[in-house]
Amino acid sequence: MRILSLDGWSWRKTAAWCHKSEPGWVETCFQSYGRDASGFTQYHPKQTIKLCLIAGKDGNECMYGAARDYANNYAGGKEAAHLCTLGPARFRARCYEGIGTILGALHSLGSERRAACAQITPRRYRRDCLRGAAVL
Repeated sequence: MRILSLDGWSWRKTAAWCHKSEPGWVETCFQSYGRDASGFTQYHPKQTIKLCLIAGKDGNECMYGAARDYANNYAGGKEAAHLCTLGPARFRARCYEGIGTILGALHSLGSERRAACAQITPRRYRRDCLRGAAVL
C-alpha cells in the first residue's frame, strides 16, 4: 500500500488515512491494509490480527484482505482459516468470505468450491465462505 510507505510505515497513520478515504474507497483501503499486514507480519496470525484491530470498526475489511492474502499465498484456506478463527468473532464472517474468494479462484466447479469451503470452514461460517466462492 502506497500510504504505508509515505507515512513511514505507521499503521495508525495509515488507518487514519483509510478512514478519510472517499466513501466508496474506505473498504478497499482497509482490504489493502490487511493484505499488507499479512505480508508485513510474515503470516503470523496474532500479529496480523493486532494490526487489523488498529482499523477499529473497519477491522473486518482488514481481516478480509488478510485472509485473501493468506489463502492466496498458501494456495488454499487452511492457514487463512486459522487466522479467521483466532480473530475477533465480529470479523469472522467477513474473514471467511475472503477465503471463499480465493477458493473460488482455485476451484472452477461449484462442487469443488463447496468441498473446499466445507473442508476448512466451521459450519457457522460456511455460507460466508460459499458466498465469497460465488456458489450462493
